[in-house]
Amino acid sequence: MTEVIATYEDAAGNRHEIELVEGPQGALVVDRGPKAPRVVCELEPDEGVGQALAALEAGGYLERAREARRPLCRRLCACEPALAEHRGSDEHVEASEPGLARAA
Repeated sequence: MTEVIATYEDAAGNRHEIELVEGPQGALVVDRGPKAPRVVCELEPDEGVGQALAALEAGGYLERAREARRPLCRRLCACEPALAEHRGSDEHVEASEPGLARAA
């Protein structure tokens, strides 16, 4: 399951959506902007939206991301455990490559 939990606009005026992408091994908090998706943090299977929002706010991610000129986190990879169920495979494919538009 994928859920948008926050949005922001970066220093260049690009809109970003922060998504919680749940999977069998836990969840990823993903920053989707105009370029490749970025992994903000990983959550344990028993963690959810509350912990994701706490990480975004208390960790200062949203504040820093709004002011940043470059991405703050690593690129999302199709081999991420939380995405494996969505792709049906654990092959390593960069999220910016065609065919991996969104985890649904």
